[in-house]
Formats: sequence, structure tokens, C-alpha cells
Amino acid sequence: MKYAVSKWLNTDTMKPVFGVVGMKDGKKFNIAQEGKPLFFESEAGAQDMVDTMNDLPRCAICGKPLAFADEKTHDPELGDCCAEHDNE
Repeated sequence: MKYAVSKWLNTDTMKPVFGVVGMKDGKKFNIAQEGKPLFFESEAGAQDMVDTMNDLPRCAICGKPLAFADEKTHDPELGDCCAEHDNE
């Protein structure tokens, strides 16, 4: 999944805010953290989050971000995997 900045309108204040969307297989998904949408007051703040998310190491099979503490396996042909695909 790749991430990008999206512009939103805060209907309470009628001012723009900036969010993060994820794109996979031609579809866009709004990104949330702990059940709350990722909104930023500035486009630069949102872009910093997008850059951070795009730089995360990813599962070679499903593209899921791999945190340092996540269980991983290594496939010599594909690379690191999130270990959720062992049965496939």
C-alpha cells in the first residue's frame, strides 16, 4: 500500500485539514490511527506522516507494514514476510 496526502474540509470550522489516504489495487482508503482519522492542520505535517509510512519496511507478500517487534519470517526469493502467510 502506498500513502498520500488528501485535503479535507472541516465542516465545523469551514477550514481545510489534511488527511492521509492509502492506495492499493486502484482503491483509496482513509487511514486512521487508534480509531481516529489522521488529520493534520498543515499539509507539511501530513506529508511527514506519509513519508514515514511509505518508508516502513513491508511484507513481501501482502505489503503490510512490518514493525520492529512484529514476528517475521524470511523467504530467500521474496524477502521478509509478516509470518501470516506460512500456511499458503
